[in-house]
Amino acid sequence: ELGIKDLQSSALPLGHAAAEETFESFGNPIRNTTHSLLILSNGHGEDIIALEIIKILLKKLKNINIEVLPLVGNGDVFNLIKSNNKLEKEIGDKNELFYSQHIKFNKVSFSYKKDELVLNNINLQIDSGKSLAIVGPTGSGKTTLINLITRFYELKHGDIFIGDANIKNLDISILRKNIGLILQDTFLFSDTIFKNITFFTKKTKKEINFILDKMGLLDFINSFPNGLDYNIGEGGIYLSNGQKQLISFIRTYISFSPIIIFDEATSSLDSETEELIKKSIRLLIKNKTSIIIAHRLSTIKNVDKIIFLKDGEITEQGTHDELILKKGFYWKYYKTQLV
Repeated sequence: ELGIKDLQSSALPLGHAAAEETFESFGNPIRNTTHSLLILSNGHGEDIIALEIIKILLKKLKNINIEVLPLVGNGDVFNLIKSNNKLEKEIGDKNELFYSQHIKFNKVSFSYKKDELVLNNINLQIDSGKSLAIVGPTGSGKTTLINLITRFYELKHGDIFIGDANIKNLDISILRKNIGLILQDTFLFSDTIFKNITFFTKKTKKEINFILDKMGLLDFINSFPNGLDYNIGEGGIYLSNGQKQLISFIRTYISFSPIIIFDEATSSLDSETEELIKKSIRLLIKNKTSIIIAHRLSTIKNVDKIIFLKDGEITEQGTHDELILKKGFYWKYYKTQLV
């Protein structure tokens, strides 16, 4: 179940931004399960949680039960929000900043169903400021590994540490604010490019242009009519998949998250933007602790370490060149993309 406390943290701001922020706090990986979304209504047609989130959730969830609760008075709202629930007790209360911290998996195993392990005894360390790419066939446990770091699922067997802190003891909102997560499916609002990349920040257009120039993407943005003021349409309908991803990269870059995660973010690139995205990835992961779930192996040749997951276990690890010389699973996977 989705917890009341997650709703509380995103209930005050209204509109698209609140919807996206709320959804990101729930996490994209809650697909294939049944969840309940509680919408708190003030009785005057103005929902505390913007109805935009329904559109997002319906796209992401196969099964969703939406309950609309009419409220008699504000006191009832806050009594409900403050009530104890299972998720609140599991959240943890330790606030940490994760700059210059490594990520360590210690004897991590995980299953969605009893006796069906998705991850089996994972032992892995990502050094501070270094990059890791995860490669493997569908169903090997790549995204599950990411879901555990972000606590979209709670770990029962083994431990994950960021620095010396066990993530089980970290405040869940602080944990996620320190992680920039870029997904394969980019959600964009029916608004301008500027609004889409700044809804988490109050940066001015002058500041954004400076950042775009640093990223080498100023010409890309200026290629659109009206540049930053270009309206991209519902869900970015006027953009290609690669253009959507670049806007998502910009949005993540300006968040200055010390941990960056790409979940199949390069799987649907177009030739027009592929080189720009490769350059953006190199910039995004520079001096950041980063994890890349890779579909296109051409985008991960220069990462510090690559692991190959098969049936929930790490079968190979090393640099791109080291794994090519081994002529194992990674080498075979790489050869198929050269054909």
